Amino acid sequence: MRSTLALYLTVVVVALGVLTGCPSGPTPTPAVPTDGVLDVDMRNYVYEPKAFEFRVGETVEFRLISEDEPHTFTVKELGINWVVPKNEEPQVETFTFSEAGTYRLVCTVAGHEGSGMVGKITVVE
Repeated sequence: MRSTLALYLTVVVVALGVLTGCPSGPTPTPAVPTDGVLDVDMRNYVYEPKAFEFRVGETVEFRLISEDEPHTFTVKELGINWVVPKNEEPQVETFTFSEAGTYRLVCTVAGHEGSGMVGKITVVE
């Protein structure tokens, strides 16, 4: 009886964590560009990396690869909406960050954001 109750409570706690978007692990270390270039893989409803940090005035060359199907790299507040088709060759986009803040990265393909394809961009002074 106790093991059944313990199992039930474990399932409830895990389900609540999933439903509320509670992270399941440590906060990722934000990726920073190397020599102004940053590779981003998009696959299985995730960005890899999923957290980024840039400096105001920094120009970054993004090398975007979509491994399984079309995805987007969208940051509405910054006016970024890059559509990336499935392709083995990277799609190269360049952006200069001009305003400090924390911004939400999403894939706008139907169902992808809801499946967890989100990230965070932090721009610091």
